[in-house]
Amino acid sequence: MNDKTIPVSVIVPNYNSRRYLKECIESINSGQRPAEILIIDDCSTDDSLDLAFKLKSQYPNIKVLQREVNGGAAEARKLGVYAASQDLIALVDADDLLETDALADAYAVMMSSAADVCIWDLWSFDAENKWRHAANPNSLPKTGREAAILTLGGWRMHAAGMSLKSLYKKAYRELAETAFNADELLTRLVFSHATMIVGCQKKYLYRSHAASTTRVLSVRRLSSLDSCLWLLNFAHHYPEAPIRTMVRGGIAEAWFYWKNRNQIGKAETLSALREFLPKIARFPGLWSWLWQSPKHFIALLFLSGVILVVRKRRNEAHGVGHV
Repeated sequence: MNDKTIPVSVIVPNYNSRRYLKECIESINSGQRPAEILIIDDCSTDDSLDLAFKLKSQYPNIKVLQREVNGGAAEARKLGVYAASQDLIALVDADDLLETDALADAYAVMMSSAADVCIWDLWSFDAENKWRHAANPNSLPKTGREAAILTLGGWRMHAAGMSLKSLYKKAYRELAETAFNADELLTRLVFSHATMIVGCQKKYLYRSHAASTTRVLSVRRLSSLDSCLWLLNFAHHYPEAPIRTMVRGGIAEAWFYWKNRNQIGKAETLSALREFLPKIARFPGLWSWLWQSPKHFIALLFLSGVILVVRKRRNEAHGVGHV
């Protein structure tokens, strides 16, 4: 094995990941090791922070950073990007794994092709199975523009790989959103600023489990409606973007939250829908084609009606409109 480290900073957000963190770090350090691994603890309440310091004593390339306030994985990654000492970065979730020498392979491909980004072969796994992820693109390389478009209206391109740190820093300067899925928005900006994106054969293994933040219903998830509006605005830079698919997706998401309002919180759900629905309903040209998709058309009409009724009742309760 080559003892020379790879000039990349690997950023690992950690929140209560005691069960998986050791295996994740060992996978990152398997084969040729990165120059540094930044474990960003986001106010964990289990003993994963203690484990992070134990791993630091075992591996000299590990640094542990602690956030003072829990802000979610997106904020933890942002802290890691700005703290990184290397010009290349890789983002790895604390419950995921890298195939041996995945970093070395990505680095070699980037250097030989002068690319901005090199993505791995993305696979999902659980306790029983492993399967190739649908977000792997059909062919590479892609231009940054092509890659950004492939993320719209459904993920046909993923971002699990190695990238120039400068792409992320530029994207962070342009992104003010703080939604729970802000990293998904950031990915689009990173791709849009990239010149060329290549791929390598090594695998990134994404752990699929019920505790994933993308599956757990919470008030914070409602912020994805703001993300939907941000993405529609972003997509206007790309005439070939699947705008109609994206609008239908936003309506479907609003309907999903309405159906699960009791679990999320009725008041919070209604408040989020009151902000979102008038904006999506005013989307240019919406009503000229939405009728061609009856279930989305009906859902938008129904939800808009609900909001009008709630607003009317609130006004009546406060005496608005009465002499």
